[in-house]
Amino acid sequence: MISNKKISHYISLLAGAVSLAACELTPNQLQSVGVATLAPQASTKEVVANLCTTASDKSKSNLKYIFIVDRSGSNYADAEMNIDAGTDPTGENRFGSLQTYIDQKEAERISSGLPPDPSVFYSLLLFSTNASTRMSFTNNLGSFKNVIDEQINQRPSNSYDDGFTHYINAINAATAMIKNDIDYGAKLAPEIVSTFYVVIFITDGLPVYGFDPNTFEPLEFQPGDVLPVVASLKALEYNKDYSAYIDSIQLHTGFYYNDSLPSADRDRAISLLTQMAETGSGTASSFSDGQ
Repeated sequence: MISNKKISHYISLLAGAVSLAACELTPNQLQSVGVATLAPQASTKEVVANLCTTASDKSKSNLKYIFIVDRSGSNYADAEMNIDAGTDPTGENRFGSLQTYIDQKEAERISSGLPPDPSVFYSLLLFSTNASTRMSFTNNLGSFKNVIDEQINQRPSNSYDDGFTHYINAINAATAMIKNDIDYGAKLAPEIVSTFYVVIFITDGLPVYGFDPNTFEPLEFQPGDVLPVVASLKALEYNKDYSAYIDSIQLHTGFYYNDSLPSADRDRAISLLTQMAETGSGTASSFSDGQ
């Protein structure tokens, strides 16, 4: 089983990997994403002055995370359907790591003397064969943590970890979430408030979407299927209907796996997830239970 501490560290790194072009983040937002630690005597502008080459003309920005978490059947059972032999049968590694991340962020905020920042939002998408929004954007960290706690406390885990690993449905759901956030939120506001969207995609498997009815071999999406979907997500930055409300969109990927996974499958998954992160201007991470 993969170390919860290891995954928590990786989520923290991904959640802090916001583009250095985010020159107008507030002190709380900078603290939240780990871009810089503000000295008491330093202004936000001074801290990031050496990181930015152009000034933003927007006076306000939000920072919104979309955590996309894998709930496919391989988390609960391995390829031979050995129950509890999956990558994360209890859910502790995926959702416990998010718990730890939230607790760390809250502890850091309290120790730094900063108040809760209403411009930092969190959301959760779950996916297997289909994708669903478990929590829409909220700036209430306590409410978000309650949803994460609920995911860990659900038993038995095989009631929730089931189905395939449909990358495309998951990415499309994130795209729809951003569009809805703008169409039914930002566009209705009295002034333009733009957003830095940070998408964190966490999975344990290849993009399998079904089985061949004749051979029973898994059917798998290829990079040529998945990467255009990621590109469409990223392209919202330049869409005339949405660009005014988007500072940037980043997609970061994380791959957790058991050492029993065949090396060819592992390498294929890592390659695709790396390409997805590159297309999404993000970073890719991977780790196994043997590391």
